[in-house]
Amino acid sequence: MSTSKIILIVLSMLLSGFAIGFFTAGRMASMRINKHRDMMHNIELEKEFISRKVGLSKSQEEVFFPVLDSMLVLQKTIREEHHAAMRSARKKMFDSIRPSLSPDQLKKLTRFTNKPRPPR
Repeated sequence: MSTSKIILIVLSMLLSGFAIGFFTAGRMASMRINKHRDMMHNIELEKEFISRKVGLSKSQEEVFFPVLDSMLVLQKTIREEHHAAMRSARKKMFDSIRPSLSPDQLKKLTRFTNKPRPPR
């Protein structure tokens, strides 16, 4: 085999490895983010996560889980209130800039603001 073929093979292997690694890392990060998002909405998952990370024994879980139940419900309520306040602030922001936009920009803004968001 000539040297140029070997170099071409090595470069193509490096590029394909880079591409596979890049997309795999993105999918892994996305899965990790989704796991934590799911945990924020499911109190039982979050309790299990905390218990596993801290290494609580069964007797400790019996003591700590009632505290976690009350606090995690409070955290979920605060999180929902925060999201509602952010939605309201974004709506005010977009409503205040709408009059200054051209018809084309207004159409783009409407499409952007009405785009379905992933479930939370």
